[in-house]
Amino acid sequence: MPTLTLNPSSASVSPCDGLVRRNGVDQTLGNIRSGAGTASAVSDVTNQLLLTASTTSNQFADNTRLIFNFDTSSLPAGAVISSAVISFFITAQTAGLGITGFAFVVVDASPTSTGNLSSGDYTNVGSNLYAFLNQPDTTTGAYNDFVLNTAGKNHINPTGITSFGVVSGWDYNNSFNGAWSSGLTSSYTVDMADNGSNLPKLVITYTVGSASLSPSASLSPSGSASKSLSPSASLSPSASASMSISPSASVSQSLSPSASVSPSASISPSASLSPSASPSPIINYLSVDLVEFCFFTGFTSKYLNQENLFQNLYTPQTTNYPVNKYIIQTTTFSQNKYIPQATSFSTNTYVPKNTDFTDKYNGC
Repeated sequence: MPTLTLNPSSASVSPCDGLVRRNGVDQTLGNIRSGAGTASAVSDVTNQLLLTASTTSNQFADNTRLIFNFDTSSLPAGAVISSAVISFFITAQTAGLGITGFAFVVVDASPTSTGNLSSGDYTNVGSNLYAFLNQPDTTTGAYNDFVLNTAGKNHINPTGITSFGVVSGWDYNNSFNGAWSSGLTSSYTVDMADNGSNLPKLVITYTVGSASLSPSASLSPSGSASKSLSPSASLSPSASASMSISPSASVSQSLSPSASVSPSASISPSASLSPSASPSPIINYLSVDLVEFCFFTGFTSKYLNQENLFQNLYTPQTTNYPVNKYIIQTTTFSQNKYIPQATSFSTNTYVPKNTDFTDKYNGC
């Protein structure tokens, strides 16, 4: 992924870096934090992030904050930031007030001008936490990397200047848990843009846009699939199943796909899928309730189930039909069920179709 490396400008040129402070006071930590700034600087080679104790127990004389501006307008349009790391070259540290809680904390900032700083910008350093390192985790004489969290990445302005502030952990938390000692200081010394080397830097890793398929992917214009069953068969988009037993008795039932069975049986029509197609299943057997028909070319074998009961499927007939037709009973049947036949059939009974039938279906 592409990266963009940015540095502040030296002196009073946007985007500058520098220091703002409140000093020359004798106040509690809360008061020195919230008071107005008293000084600023933008042309120093190094600056210190520090807190100095006054001569009054548990009070302080000097608190500094740092501001760093970066011109992030060179990010391409539509850039999506995947990571952002701001790095500072720390040249020295002191621990006159101890190190417990004396972290190096990166926050937001909104200076009045990005080309110069004023004492009033002391209160323009924010409190939104973007990254931090505790004092034991910092390294002297090297770059220390601060990986920005999601809020920090979202703070980056892709069309202008992005400003960051740096405060101590005591300042950020409004709580001093170090070892107070009159007149002593805990500090970090940081190389600034005017140093000419080891400049503060912001490295942004990003992507532009996203991959997509264009305009669309489809199977077209149409895909069709048909599979013939004897004498003819194919799949259809219509979802109904109809089974008829000639000449006039019939029953229909809503299933899928469409099917009809008669002395010459067919399953129809054909199926097409558009714009995208999927293969049609091969139908070997069609089962409707408990009636099974096994299809072979020419339909030379037909089977009659003499044991299973069928309810309300067929209309009783009143006449005899020639060979190879089923004869429906005219006598009273219980619940319109087929009556299993014995070896002898009389008028108005089912007539076997040139085939000796047993009382069960035989395998197809």
